[in-house]
Amino acid sequence: MQVEAPNHRKLLWSKAMVVSVTEKAKHDFVR
Repeated sequence: MQVEAPNHRKLLWSKAMVVSVTEKAKHDFVR
């Protein structure tokens, strides 16, 4: 459990980063 928690957090963080980067790319692409 102690090993899974940080892993899960990292996964969530990287997912959020991908989403934010995708949104930014979409905006740049539309313009």
